[in-house]
Amino acid sequence: MPRLLQNIDLDGVDVGFWKLIESADDLYSMASAFVNDGELSVYQSFKNDRRRREWLATRILLKEMLGGYPGIDYDSNGAPHLKGDAHINISVSHADGLVAVSMSKKNHVGVDVERVTNRVLRIKDKFLTPDEYDINDPDLLQLLYIQWCAKEAMYKACNVAHYDYQNTYTLPGFRFDGKMPGSAIGRVILDNGSCKSLNVRYFEVDGCVVCVAW
Repeated sequence: MPRLLQNIDLDGVDVGFWKLIESADDLYSMASAFVNDGELSVYQSFKNDRRRREWLATRILLKEMLGGYPGIDYDSNGAPHLKGDAHINISVSHADGLVAVSMSKKNHVGVDVERVTNRVLRIKDKFLTPDEYDINDPDLLQLLYIQWCAKEAMYKACNVAHYDYQNTYTLPGFRFDGKMPGSAIGRVILDNGSCKSLNVRYFEVDGCVVCVAW
């Protein structure tokens, strides 16, 4: 399936999506023509079919977005970087059946995508403080997923080793009006105690909440 196009203005940040409907074998036939043997050996080590499909689709999507595929390296925090090109910052995320890639030449960027289910209700206390959500909000599921995705995207944009989602990453004054797309300003408390502000955009793609931070 071709790249899903979204008309979202992200001020110098490009975001691409791939809906996973192909088999791993079909994706491999597409990717093996341009992914080098070293990376393909990594692919061969994966046993999980979903992991294989996401890994291949990420590289196919990057090739379509860039017009070529330079390869991907990972730093000590596990963040992806394009081989031989420090001028383009990238971030990758995937949910059940959807792969997302964001990139920017101007800023460090993070993207997170999550498929909306009730499971977020079981883990909300791990990434939110009590004053960050209203249990009576009629749009509670979407609100929780926006908060979760936004914090994950901010974490990726900052590319740090620790992640205290309850205290380090916040959306001060954020109120969800039940509509998408939308925007917010995120705040990150850095190791030295200072604060950094990030732009956050959220929207919906194929039943998933997507947040991009930069």
